[in-house]
Formats: sequence, structure tokens, C-alpha cells
Amino acid sequence: LPFLDPTIFDRLYGKYQYADDMSLYFLDFRPRPSPNSRYLLVPGVAGIPEAGIEGMGLWLIDLNKGTSRELLPKGIIANWSPASDAIAYVQDDTLYTLNLDEGAAPQPVFSHEDLWTGYAHWSPNGEWIATLTSSLEGTNEYETGYAATYWLVPSGGGVAKELTTQTAEAIEYCSCDISWSPNGQYLLVRNKVFDLEGNMLLSDYPGALTWIPNESHLLVNAQGELQIVS
Repeated sequence: LPFLDPTIFDRLYGKYQYADDMSLYFLDFRPRPSPNSRYLLVPGVAGIPEAGIEGMGLWLIDLNKGTSRELLPKGIIANWSPASDAIAYVQDDTLYTLNLDEGAAPQPVFSHEDLWTGYAHWSPNGEWIATLTSSLEGTNEYETGYAATYWLVPSGGGVAKELTTQTAEAIEYCSCDISWSPNGQYLLVRNKVFDLEGNMLLSDYPGALTWIPNESHLLVNAQGELQIVS
């Protein structure tokens, strides 16, 4: 593939003699297959023009036809719509959707000065996009912490729903903090579960939570045990 710079990709995904595989630290930059398995999104990395380093854009590979084209000129982290016909992403404080049709223009659906890139998760029914805003705030005279607010945004545009704001000393920069239940009725935000009306159904459950495939139940890994929570 002519757009893949081996120097850049080796730096992100290659093996190192004295360190672990660096791809462990770039979870959101992995190539992403579409739900229907036809396409592959390959996000590049941002360029540094002042240093003479060219970046790579976001590329779409059609696995059926064996073709590729650049969707966006910047290396954006994007997520698929459930129908595999569009993507959602954050850029310059705005959440966009972009249809895969050639010549399609990005459509802004939500703007906020504290939007974080990578947090744009389409619901299984395609009606909502879950996203996150976060700012660094002072908790007292000597300490600061992150205040993260989670939102539900209509995928076609409209009034966004504010779910919750959580304060923490730090936030792991990984969009896996947000995940939808398979039936699209619930949203797991870190260790809290919300419905589409913004009601908290499960709060701060101890352990690591993961949705069970094809079911709206959670697998919980806590204190050396595996549990299933409805």
C-alpha cells in the first residue's frame, strides 16, 4: 500500500530490542474493520510541518475490490457506523459524521471546546453517538484533576444529552472507556451503566466490566472471580 510509510509504522507497531511492542500504547490507532467486514480504516499519524515530517491521512481500504482511497487528509481516529456506510470522529472541537460515498462532505453534529479525539462511539441502532468532553480542573490549591463529561449525541444532529461528569486524578487516554450494550439500550462509561434517558443503573461496580457478546449482560472480573451481572 503506497500510503503506508514503513518508517512510521515500524515506530508504532514494530518490535524493539529493549522495550515491549509499542502498539500496546497505541490502542486507538489500530486498523479498524467495518462491521460488515468489507472495509478497513487505517488511521495515520499527524505530521509536523515545521520539522519537515509529513503525516498520513485516514485511509479506506475496500477489501472486496482491493482498492484504497484517502478519506481525510489528517490521521484521524474514527469509528464505524453499525451499517458500515459512515464513520464518526472528533476534530477541532467538533464531532463529525462522514458518509463513505466519494465526494461526501463531513457533517458536524456536536461542538464543544473540550471534546477529546477518539471518543465517538456509534450505538448499535445507529441513532446515537457517545462522546466525551474533559478539562483539567483544580481540586484545591496544589492539586488538579480531570473532570470528564459523557454525552449522547443524535447521529443526525440535534440536542445532545449530558449523562454524567466524573472527576479523577487522571484519565487513561483510551476510547475503550465507553462501550454500548449489544442491544443498544445501555452505555458502559468506565464502571457506570446508563440508559438512553441518562439514568444511572449501575454505579462504580468494582472490577473490570465487559459486555457479553449478543447479550446485554456484563462480565465482571473482580477479586479473583468472574461474575455475570444483568
